[in-house]
Amino acid sequence: MPLEHVLTARLTEVGKLKLGGLGDERRTGSGEKYRVPVKYDHFVITGLHRDPDGRLLPDVEVMESLKAHADPDGKLRRIPITLLSNDLDEVMTARYVAYAGRVKVAESDGLTLTEYTDGPGGARLAEPRQLPHSSAALDRWPLLKLTVTLNAMIDAPGARWGGVYKLRSTSQITANQLYGSLKLLQRLTGGILRGLPLQLVVRPMQVAPEGKPTTIYVAHIELSGVQREKAREIALQQIRYELANIREARALEQQYRALLAHEELDEDEVEEFGLTGDKGSEGGEVSDAQPSPITLPGQDVPEVESADGARILAASKGRDSAWCLNWLNSAFRTSYVPGKVFWKDIPIEQRRKLIEVLNLMDDSPQF
Repeated sequence: MPLEHVLTARLTEVGKLKLGGLGDERRTGSGEKYRVPVKYDHFVITGLHRDPDGRLLPDVEVMESLKAHADPDGKLRRIPITLLSNDLDEVMTARYVAYAGRVKVAESDGLTLTEYTDGPGGARLAEPRQLPHSSAALDRWPLLKLTVTLNAMIDAPGARWGGVYKLRSTSQITANQLYGSLKLLQRLTGGILRGLPLQLVVRPMQVAPEGKPTTIYVAHIELSGVQREKAREIALQQIRYELANIREARALEQQYRALLAHEELDEDEVEEFGLTGDKGSEGGEVSDAQPSPITLPGQDVPEVESADGARILAASKGRDSAWCLNWLNSAFRTSYVPGKVFWKDIPIEQRRKLIEVLNLMDDSPQF
């Protein structure tokens, strides 16, 4: 019997990339125990096991293999990583969640709000209730908080393969920085992210919530200058393969997408990220009353490439309109037919990607 009829494959989490953890245990005035989340100015790579106090245990083997990437103080603020997909929705997930204690009571993907109780403090619903993600619905859930997860593999001798390391954060700024840096890298590589020699970086940033200056530490992804040519070659190899093996490439994408399970936090992470109510959080540098959408500055860049300019550029690379439309069909799963589609009918983002790919290519007619 084929395995897919019996088993459900899921992407395995082999470790965590931490920018914070649980502090010492404290007690409330009523004697209830809790632990205050603490923030780091560096990365700590852990496994999935915890000590008796609930703290995740560092993965010493992986940390040792990354010593060459550490700063002079011995702390790791830059990790070499590899991503497994070119699709940002598969590389990174984002949603809003609300908890009562350690029990999830509501969540939203930005389009649909799902309630598991009859409002905050209400009885548990027999079946989850779904509502449009609107300001009126959000007024019912002031504790909804953004959580983001990045899935990556560590490019180091001691790293574990066969699964991914996950960076989780409730920081709105880190979410925007990760998303923005990935979008920019896609522009530079013609949409390719998978397999590139990238680096996950944490750096200080000055903010002033409520007018009080403070330093926070946020993460983003970058490509070092010395790796630029290697990244360009990897991107071109992927484009060549996908053009020559469109069916196989799409099948692999569908298989990877099926591995992605719905992201859930364990109970200790709920406490660590301050989602239980009023204990603070790792990512609490923004104290918005309601969640704000993730935005990318500079999305509305005016188009500068004309249809004639695109044709001239394609011809200079030994490509014709049929090749360009075939590439668009492969990259965006469209069905453009030569002679039946105009440049103005192609969405601007697709046009930009095509221009970027052509600019990446050399002047040889072989591709």
